[in-house]
Amino acid sequence: MLVTYLEASRDLCETDSILFGAAVAVCRIIGAKLPMAGRATTQSSAIPAWRKRIEDRIAKARALIGRLTSFRSGNNRPRIMRTVRMAFAGTNISLSQPDITQKLTERIDDLKQKIAAWGKRIRRFTDRSRRFNQNRLFQSDQKRLYKSLERPKVCGAGQGPDQADIIAFWRGLWSEPVNHSEGPWMEVVASQGASVTPMDPITVTPEDVAEAVRRAPNWKSPGLDGLHHYWLKGFIVCHAVLARQFQEALDQKSLPSLFTTGITHLVPKDQDTTDPSKYRPITWIAYRARMHCFFAELDPSIPVTKQNLADRVRYIMRSKIFDDAELERLRREAIPLSIELAMVGDAAPQATNQPPRVEVAMDLPVVVDSDDDEMVSHELEQMRSILEEAILETRSMPLENRPRLPRIPLSKRNRAVMRALNPMLVTYLEASRDLCERDSVLFGAAVAACRIIGAKLPMAGRATKQSSAIPAWRKRIEDRIAKARALIGRLTSFRSGNNLLLPDLTVPRVVRTVRMAFVGTNISLSQPDITQKLTERIDDLKQKIAACGKRIRRFTERSRRFNQNRLFQSDEKRLYKSLERPEVCGAGPGPDQANTIAFWRGLWSEPVNHSEGPWTEVVASQCASIMPMDPVIITPNDVADAVRRAPNWKSPGLDGLHHYWLKGFVVCHAVLASLSFKRLSTRSRSPASSLLGSLFGS
Repeated sequence: MLVTYLEASRDLCETDSILFGAAVAVCRIIGAKLPMAGRATTQSSAIPAWRKRIEDRIAKARALIGRLTSFRSGNNRPRIMRTVRMAFAGTNISLSQPDITQKLTERIDDLKQKIAAWGKRIRRFTDRSRRFNQNRLFQSDQKRLYKSLERPKVCGAGQGPDQADIIAFWRGLWSEPVNHSEGPWMEVVASQGASVTPMDPITVTPEDVAEAVRRAPNWKSPGLDGLHHYWLKGFIVCHAVLARQFQEALDQKSLPSLFTTGITHLVPKDQDTTDPSKYRPITWIAYRARMHCFFAELDPSIPVTKQNLADRVRYIMRSKIFDDAELERLRREAIPLSIELAMVGDAAPQATNQPPRVEVAMDLPVVVDSDDDEMVSHELEQMRSILEEAILETRSMPLENRPRLPRIPLSKRNRAVMRALNPMLVTYLEASRDLCERDSVLFGAAVAACRIIGAKLPMAGRATKQSSAIPAWRKRIEDRIAKARALIGRLTSFRSGNNLLLPDLTVPRVVRTVRMAFVGTNISLSQPDITQKLTERIDDLKQKIAACGKRIRRFTERSRRFNQNRLFQSDEKRLYKSLERPEVCGAGPGPDQANTIAFWRGLWSEPVNHSEGPWTEVVASQCASIMPMDPVIITPNDVADAVRRAPNWKSPGLDGLHHYWLKGFVVCHAVLASLSFKRLSTRSRSPASSLLGSLFGS
């Protein structure tokens, strides 16, 4: 239905109004709530929770100050007196004291100081939040920040300038002709600009509009037109009309309709929409296609998508792996290399057999922090001795005694150390006979790399058990139980006669604790029924202890069920093993050996003639047409691809080797491929295959 209206639209403003009307019609058809009072343009001014809490304290303190002031002026109403008693709870101050007026004044002053401190805290937190928001706004929208910093009351104060003076001032600047004396640099710029080829004309197609809309979030905040990307994705008939009107606006170099309709959300934010000559809508993703083609020319054996390359470039730029000098050097090396590859590609066909990845890695230059050849050879010999010592240490070391390898940062120096160790590992890897020996060589190389770069390497072995730390909630409840039990002991001691004679002098600690137990009540230690009150207080504490213990049991049971359900999803064998009760299973005398042998011999030693049915012939005929599986061949490229996809510091297996080391020691890929293929061919399984499982099972 929209085709007729869209084809009759003359510009982007009219197209935008048609699309907005269609969105309103869809909302009315499906019964969606559609407020017609206009869109709110201001943000919500919700008060933060921390400010509400502090303001509540200030309000309560001010109300208490009013009650205390009223009581000090002679108001003895019961409600006022009750509030005053609560204000002095936990102290030895009584309302019948002769200096009660002085105590009231001191209490009021304390409350006023607290109010002042809370107000200062609010101002400090508000200033901190304002600075944080301004810094964030400076990163996202500087124009909006500077606009928010304007002070209209100050800027608009006083008498405004005269209009005639303003016109005369600007006319004197812009109306008079000025003859500029240009220097010789104009000729240089003109000669350099003569060799610059003009930019190709921009052609906007419906596919470009569809691609820009597809990549945008559905309900991202819209522009001035109020249209979300969801509607542009749904009304696909508008893509051709939008492309045509975009093209007309670009050809005429006038973009007022883009800004008046707010349809500029189709244009990426990193493009300059103020200069029509630089305005390139939707064509910003062209660099990904060029980068993907260039990467495919350099290494066609690695399957990678355009999005993967773009994400990797973004990660490199944000993480600052390479400094500016290194990036500039790589850029200078890449530009002539691409030109040379393009020239060679047209002259001669590319070789089909590429060299192995191991040989390419061995030809990498070793980067050292010295220009002296003797110093370089000395450092290499020192690294070789450290490597040999580490391999000898780890060759006979059990798996459980190996140290935990630390995470090392991704820096140029660390990569240089890895590249230098690669050629040294070739002799040890070629001499390895099985996966166990090869694994010990790689672990020793990792230990040597950590020692060379100075990483902290604990040699006490890896912890194989999980930490049995007590949760925070259980610690809190156990602390409450301990305090309640201690209070019960003091109350029982006081009730049993520990307060006789001079309680304030003999056992002041017990008496002080009992007074604190009755703070906020009207109970005094000199009352005749104090023993009954003590018994009631002890019973209340015992009930609280029982409730806390029940809460611990309930939380522990809930945590146990949660862990068992999660373990059932990941490892059922481990769950069933944890449910075994050795004290119950091993109770009582064991079965007699002779009876056990006789039982199983009667099951397995007697020959049994099974009568097979006709279904066996059907299964045999069906299996005869099944082709045998081709032999599995593991190549170094398969190992390299499996390692490349794995995370660097994922939790290792029994060998303790992270994938980072397998990525760095690229010379092991060929040896690992040959040993893995040999192990598959012989159909042998051993505990040394933990690394093989971590590679091809992840």
